[in-house]
Amino acid sequence: MKSKPNFLQKVVGQYCLDKGIGLKDLAVLLGVSRQYIHQITHFKTSFPKEMVTKMSKLFNVKEELLDLQANRFPKDFMDVIKYNPEKGLAVIKWSIKKLGTIEPPQ
Repeated sequence: MKSKPNFLQKVVGQYCLDKGIGLKDLAVLLGVSRQYIHQITHFKTSFPKEMVTKMSKLFNVKEELLDLQANRFPKDFMDVIKYNPEKGLAVIKWSIKKLGTIEPPQ
């Protein structure tokens, strides 16, 4: 059974679809290999802030959303987790309950 695409896969896929290009063409635009894009979108490798900035501009997506995909969290979020993990966890759980459960990929 095929898993659901993650946020980054959706963004990359939609961009390629809108522009009528493939991953090879996208790789040229980003100055990386097609394999590197595959590794990024499947979380097989992390990607640097410079790549987040390039992708953000190219895909017209907020940098902080791509930072989350690269496992970089906003400082204020990390401060709550670091200095008050009980409240941080309570806020996350409350938010999920309020917004609805997020289904993990199958």
